[in-house]
Amino acid sequence: MTGFLLDLWHDLREKRLAPVAVLLLVALIAVPVVMLKPASSSEGDPGAPAVAAGSTSQPTIVDAAQEGAGEGSDLGVFDPRNPFRPPPGMRAGPNANGDPITAIEPESPLGGVSTGAGPDPGSIGGGGGGGVTAPEPAPVPDPVGPVEPVEPGEPVRRSFTYVADVRFGRTGEERRRTVQRLELLPSAKNPVVVFLGVSATRKRAVFLLDTRFSQAGEGICRPSAATCSYIYLSPKKGESEHYFTDADGNAYRLDLLRIRRVEVGGRASAKGSGTGRGSPQARADAVGRRPLPVFVDEERVN
Repeated sequence: MTGFLLDLWHDLREKRLAPVAVLLLVALIAVPVVMLKPASSSEGDPGAPAVAAGSTSQPTIVDAAQEGAGEGSDLGVFDPRNPFRPPPGMRAGPNANGDPITAIEPESPLGGVSTGAGPDPGSIGGGGGGGVTAPEPAPVPDPVGPVEPVEPGEPVRRSFTYVADVRFGRTGEERRRTVQRLELLPSAKNPVVVFLGVSATRKRAVFLLDTRFSQAGEGICRPSAATCSYIYLSPKKGESEHYFTDADGNAYRLDLLRIRRVEVGGRASAKGSGTGRGSPQARADAVGRRPLPVFVDEERVN
């Protein structure tokens, strides 16, 4: 046993742990001694209040039972104040809606509310002072009756036809005129050409030629130049003129000025389709004939 302790001591010294081992040994011996030592009678109760030296008076012990049953912390020492009142001295002004705000009554020096007229019954605030005037309720709109459904209107159908503005007549005696479909030039008694209408592209006017007349000019012949039954003319320069000559040597000149689309039944139709004074329709009415029918080339629905 002695050898074991000596070896342990040498090991602690080599590792420089001998002081620590000595302190631990002393602590193991001192702690039980201190714990087993009896308490001194001269020490007072640590929970008792300390009494000053030389004082002979005993500490006064207040019993909670001696206090009144209804007595507690006295809050009456503080000034009563309405938490919903603005601080004193604040000036009244309009609110966000522009409505006036009632004046704020200052508090009395005693902490209460100064005597005066009470708050307006319509004002908002606590019972101890004036507040913000309540806005008047918005008027309730009259109930709107059931809205009758609107029936869509009838579609408007519009009809259009094409007319041609030409200069036609014997060479040197041409006159300007507007012709409609199936109108004969120069007249129904001595026709040379008939205006049939416009081509599918709406860019050329089509005329039917009397085969007794020879022809030449800038128009396009159909079905061929040798058998020219239909002549196609355009208002463009170099494609608008054509000449015709009968067996007696009378020469006629046809010049297409422009092609117009007019509405059937409108002013443009009545003005431009040869229904005025001196027109084929007026001349037909004068001799008791039927006027030419108005052909519809296009229809649109709005």
